[in-house]
Amino acid sequence: MASILRKLPGVAVITGAGGTGIGAAVAKGFARSGCTKIAITDINPGTLKQTKDAILSIDSSIKVYDQAGDIADEGFVDAFTDEVASKFSRLDYAVNCAGVLGGKPVKAVEMTMEAFDRLNDINYRAAYCASKSAIINMTRANAIDYSDDGIRVNFFFDSPISEDLVPEGEAELLLQNIGIDQGISPHESSEYRQLLAAVHDVAEHVLQLPDYVIRPDVDSYPREQLRRPTEQEQDFGNAWAHKFLIQGNPSGGVLKGKTLCLKDNIAVAGVPQFFGTDAIPAWIPEADATVVKRAYEAGADIVGTTICENFCNSTSSFTSAQGVVHNPYAEGYSAGGSTSGGSAVVGGGLVDIAIGADQGGSIRVPSSFCGCVGLKPTHGLIPYTGVSSGDSVNDHAGPIARNVRDVALCLDAISGKDDFDDKTLGAPVHGSTRYAESLQASVAGMRIGVLTEGFEHRLVSEQVKETVLKAVYGFERLGATVEHVSLPLHLEGPAIWTIQQRIAGTLGMMGYAHGRRGLYSTAYEATRQPWTNETFQRLFPSTKNTIINGLSLMQNYPGLYVKTMNIAQQMRDAYEKLFEDYDLIIMPTTPFVAPANVDWKRGDSPMEALKPSMGITTNTAIFDVTGHPAMSLPVGFAPAKDSTSVMLPVGMQLVGGLWQEQKILDAALAWESTNDWKGVGKDDATSTKMPPKL
Repeated sequence: MASILRKLPGVAVITGAGGTGIGAAVAKGFARSGCTKIAITDINPGTLKQTKDAILSIDSSIKVYDQAGDIADEGFVDAFTDEVASKFSRLDYAVNCAGVLGGKPVKAVEMTMEAFDRLNDINYRAAYCASKSAIINMTRANAIDYSDDGIRVNFFFDSPISEDLVPEGEAELLLQNIGIDQGISPHESSEYRQLLAAVHDVAEHVLQLPDYVIRPDVDSYPREQLRRPTEQEQDFGNAWAHKFLIQGNPSGGVLKGKTLCLKDNIAVAGVPQFFGTDAIPAWIPEADATVVKRAYEAGADIVGTTICENFCNSTSSFTSAQGVVHNPYAEGYSAGGSTSGGSAVVGGGLVDIAIGADQGGSIRVPSSFCGCVGLKPTHGLIPYTGVSSGDSVNDHAGPIARNVRDVALCLDAISGKDDFDDKTLGAPVHGSTRYAESLQASVAGMRIGVLTEGFEHRLVSEQVKETVLKAVYGFERLGATVEHVSLPLHLEGPAIWTIQQRIAGTLGMMGYAHGRRGLYSTAYEATRQPWTNETFQRLFPSTKNTIINGLSLMQNYPGLYVKTMNIAQQMRDAYEKLFEDYDLIIMPTTPFVAPANVDWKRGDSPMEALKPSMGITTNTAIFDVTGHPAMSLPVGFAPAKDSTSVMLPVGMQLVGGLWQEQKILDAALAWESTNDWKGVGKDDATSTKMPPKL
């Protein structure tokens, strides 16, 4: 108020001045602004005295006249104004802040006429909770009427505030939480408390507004046979979250005749979502994710949601509270994560296509482990609307299938600009792409780079290295030029991704701002907030670790996130420079084949739970940071680390320039069409010549 009412000497009258509301704030504002005589009134004598005391504490020389009364009583108003004139001889400012909410809030239709008339008698005469238009128009009329007399007529319109809901010292406490012990002086404290109360009321108002939800056409696309699968209905351990059927568009589309499943962080209206946890109850989305709507409109029959790992925070497949998922090629081994269930049922031949999500490798890692073709597209090519987010900077949705053509078909169906997701602003118009139609099983004339840093990392096993190098040099026979290339900055990818993911992932987990325009799940936020001791204790160690790391980084390294964003841009530019000379860059998807699942339960060692995932995203996470499209293509088998008799799939990662998915698809199809990956590595006496060493 002091910033508005600078120096205002003279006499002021304020009605509705009791308590901690607008009238009291106005009265104290006049006191701070040089007004020497102040008359105040309120229906509540106790709160009126509080305001008088507050005025005198500001300046004890101010003459204050206070008289309790009801301004709806015309007799009282006459007597009060006569007394003010008698005591102060003049009047310079009159501010009517009197108002009434009528006690306990009731609907207008439930009010008695007496109560309704009283409400209007008071509120239409004061800028408190009355009709804005009535006050505004009356003020305009009075301003014109009194302009010839040199009298200015103004009003402040505000809503009631709830200062009593904000404890004294709250502003100071909030600042102390970020290390500021003396941010505001004692004489400022009460006003910042009032401002906190005001924003509290705004927040409560917004909470009461109806949410904006795009509800699906469930009449045309009903969710049939919805159920949590029984033990007998499960596959590969616990691959399914929920089974149901949404029959695809009967008129057909590019996915007609295809079966499709969804990672259990992708919203399907009416279908409970676990997100891999039991720390919070399952919640029920009200809207379909954009990719879901596009899939069934393209003709796909959606047959269920599949398990994802705990809050999508692991590349293992034993962290979900809903159960362990086994590799379709070897029970007891990891299916990879966090799109574990989807990769297992696709790799195992039960479903044609899965739609997954990838923030550090969560499409490509399980695709590599399960012998699938998995594509993380260019950042923003596929909308993320309706998919639970880790960090919008790294969020990617994409298809997983058993062959390249199905990946291309799904990409056509679900890619393209989305009106709700601002990450897709640079994407083609939905429905305009022709990835599948344009497929050519040819790499003739392509220049392919074999990334030294992607192969020579200490974690890359010799068997995986040899299998992928054999596959890479197969491109030479198909007419491509294959050369070794080096980009040392690639080795910094895990570090940059780790800092970004820990900080932004923690902010997301805590329900803080996403920083992007879009439609979000308020049902999900309402379910997981606020965190409690009990909910935190039920988190898997990888999720606990993310939050603990994130809080530590924000506290001890303020500004570090910004630097990682700069280096991420440097990485992106370095790769784009490389793609000026090469069509594709190739490396192993994962440094080793699927490890054994761990028999872990709450209370066991956190480190033992985390070890199986360590290093898996060495070659994948960097492309979530840079946003480049990257595909895992199965190219053979290699023995498990703990048993040479167990043979598991090996994935080769093909990376292209931004928006160059077609080149990746063409090269992958060329290799797939001329090789039987399931025969590579199963027989040690392979006829394929060993490639030269790096």
